Amino acid sequence: MPASPGAPQRTFEIVGLVQDTKYTGLRDPFEPIAYFPVSQDRQPLEYVNLMVRGAAPAMTPTRSLSEAIRRTEPEAAVFVVPFTAQIRDALVRERLMAMLSGFFGVIAVLLAFLGLYGVVAYGVTERTREIGIRTALGAPPSAVLGLVLGQSVRLTAVGVALGLAGAVAATRYLEGLLFGLTPLDPGTFISVAVAFPVLAAWAAYLPARRAIRVDPLIALRCE
Repeated sequence: MPASPGAPQRTFEIVGLVQDTKYTGLRDPFEPIAYFPVSQDRQPLEYVNLMVRGAAPAMTPTRSLSEAIRRTEPEAAVFVVPFTAQIRDALVRERLMAMLSGFFGVIAVLLAFLGLYGVVAYGVTERTREIGIRTALGAPPSAVLGLVLGQSVRLTAVGVALGLAGAVAATRYLEGLLFGLTPLDPGTFISVAVAFPVLAAWAAYLPARRAIRVDPLIALRCE
């Protein structure tokens, strides 16, 4: 609180430096903070926050601390809240958003897996006639299988690359909802880049293997 005009300026002795901190809420930006002794506060205190660190969570002297405060201020209301509980309560909205995002994320991944599997498997099944022609012309089954798998994986890799590029552009809007993670989390991006091509290869392998085992004469009559 600034001093009134004409009042003598008070001087303070700096006894230490601390880093900028989030003092009122975890969602607030980092701001410069100055700490003063209680005796130098110009306004009467309505409440005081005391932080006590014990040797272990179970050893925190909450009862003795409450009794000591009541001996000094008999009318004071003392509330003891573990620091971890304060952090947990401050992150209720973020935890709820994380749970909802995780749920819908899992649903989206499952739908993407099912859609990719269905599209790739259907596309390979539609090439049964082509596979029969290649086999009838003497192409080794391993070569035909490698051709089908390679085309499916390459097409999926292009889609994954475009999707990751879009994800990189969108993560800047999610940075404020992340705690303990970076927007460009390497584990997530690597998992996606590996999982989808592997699924595409598996989706192409099963119908391609069945098509290779079909007699070429029967495969040629497939429409």
